[in-house]
Amino acid sequence: MQNVGLILQGGGMRGVYTSGVLDFFMENQLFFPYVVAVSAGACNAAAYLSRQPGFGRRMYLDHLQSSKSVSLMRWFTKKSVFHMDFIFEEIPTKIDPLDFDTLFNAKEQLWVGTTDCETGKSLFFNHRQCKQIFQVVKASCSLPIITPIVEYEGRKLLDGGIAEPIPIEKSLIDGNEFHVIVLTSQFEYLKRPLINRWFLSFFYAQYPELVQALIDHHEKFLKNIKRIQQLEQQQKAFIIRPSVHISLSSIHNQRQKLTSLYEMGYHDAKQQFSQLANWLHDQMPVSTFH
Repeated sequence: MQNVGLILQGGGMRGVYTSGVLDFFMENQLFFPYVVAVSAGACNAAAYLSRQPGFGRRMYLDHLQSSKSVSLMRWFTKKSVFHMDFIFEEIPTKIDPLDFDTLFNAKEQLWVGTTDCETGKSLFFNHRQCKQIFQVVKASCSLPIITPIVEYEGRKLLDGGIAEPIPIEKSLIDGNEFHVIVLTSQFEYLKRPLINRWFLSFFYAQYPELVQALIDHHEKFLKNIKRIQQLEQQQKAFIIRPSVHISLSSIHNQRQKLTSLYEMGYHDAKQQFSQLANWLHDQMPVSTFH
């Protein structure tokens, strides 16, 4: 499979939907040569390249249910609702080990998107060129306001979904002609700014470009949606998104809803798998499974 990119949207806890989709892909040995992901999508992408179906499900439905992982009260003492070091360092290395050898030796190429706080622009890291990939994944998953800025290689980084909600442009720039896109939200979910400009300017007074990126986030999202819809009409994009709307915020951790969303992702991937296989065959009449 050449010139095909797998694009993974973020969405915080809604990323459990992507876990379901990728678990089905892994169980059916469908691996794409190029993966680009932001925010929660980056965590799911790491499990995908490490060939560990079930890792994402356990992360969302087990590990993130713990008060050690998520606590609103923690924000008042640590300025973070999530215990990021525990989630991105202790869990994948000790509690529920990620297969880092398989991840780094995977023949697939993974790009993880972050937002540079000083420029307000996206900054992507390749997993093969990154000594501490989970530090980058942590930065990509660091939601504004509720988690602190992450410093890495002299850069101050936050949620990759701020500057690039759906990283389709990165895939296009890198030469991919066809794109399989996994969304965690409906097309119409974001039509206005998420956070008041005054509050952002106060909270991130040192980072005016980041403030502007956050204000413009909804416009960037709508631009991304328009772009992928155009590609879909041209038969150059195959989009998988939640078949049924489930009301779920980025930090929601109600296990029943998360379980339903995971199962929906798995089911949606299963339902569309034949159609996806045919679409891939039509674009590239070679074997796509390995």
